[in-house]
Amino acid sequence: MRHSCSPSGANGDGMAEGYLHQVGFYASDDGFRDLIRPFALDGIEAGEPVVFAYDPYKMDLLRDWLPDSPGITYITDTDPYATPTRSLIAWRQVIEGHLEAGATRVRIAGNVPHPGYGRSYVGWDRYEAALDNAMGDLPVWAPCLYDTRIAPPEVVDAARRLHHNVLDGDGTHNFNRHFEAADSLADFLSPPLDPLEQTVPAVQLVDPAPAEVRAAVRELSAGLLGPGEGADLVTAASETVTNAIIHGVAPVTVRIWTGDDRVLVAVHDQGQGPSDPLVGLLPGADDGRSLGRGLWIAHQMDIDVGLFAAGTGFTVTLRADRAASLAAVS
Repeated sequence: MRHSCSPSGANGDGMAEGYLHQVGFYASDDGFRDLIRPFALDGIEAGEPVVFAYDPYKMDLLRDWLPDSPGITYITDTDPYATPTRSLIAWRQVIEGHLEAGATRVRIAGNVPHPGYGRSYVGWDRYEAALDNAMGDLPVWAPCLYDTRIAPPEVVDAARRLHHNVLDGDGTHNFNRHFEAADSLADFLSPPLDPLEQTVPAVQLVDPAPAEVRAAVRELSAGLLGPGEGADLVTAASETVTNAIIHGVAPVTVRIWTGDDRVLVAVHDQGQGPSDPLVGLLPGADDGRSLGRGLWIAHQMDIDVGLFAAGTGFTVTLRADRAASLAAVS
């Protein structure tokens, strides 16, 4: 049985009054309009700030469908969806800014990256699962609307499973009977194997000190990556190796590959990996051992981070692309 739920009420155990994170699906521009227009107009009427971070095409549609109102903010830069962890941080800052200015609740909506927008969905499925933990203490309404014309089936399936609530096409709010709580990293999409990993690495280090890894990554990145991305990769590699040494099982092996357009670092240990499926997306509790802190820092860098847990151990891959470096300075 489907149970209706009020969009203004609390959402699950420990969630703030007014918090609501939903999934919705549409297969036409009209379908998108029917979901997003009432969401925005009701927000304006209620005095709740509405913040959009969509692609230019959808932004143009929204401006055509909605009144010119100071209650609506259109974010046109990519910061809210740079990386999953940075997205959680950026959205929280936006929400807290409006709340500090006197808003009683904030409404946010935007494109979650996936192949239909030219981005991988790997990592963003964990973002969807982490949103309740990251923002559930705030009065925010966040519908995640997926265009089934361009979203691959595996993306639609994951999105359907990762939300407690559904915004249906008729505007009703319902509990999601397809929801499945994620218990391990295996419940999420795995990063695809980079072709570089099929080749001989430029450097392989066994049980290295973090300083040794930093020096190797810095040397191999020089001239290939921009200063920002190179520094990010060095920091992420250092933190990941430190995390493996402290929390993993020896030996810790570091492999570094370079290609014409990217640098890839893989840090492997013989352990089972973190038990928290959302590790790296949220700052961990201060347990005196910095458990997960290194992965959280790595996830904030302007690089791709992949987590693999298998019978052979736990691997973290860190990839910095030259294309991203060039785009950052163009």
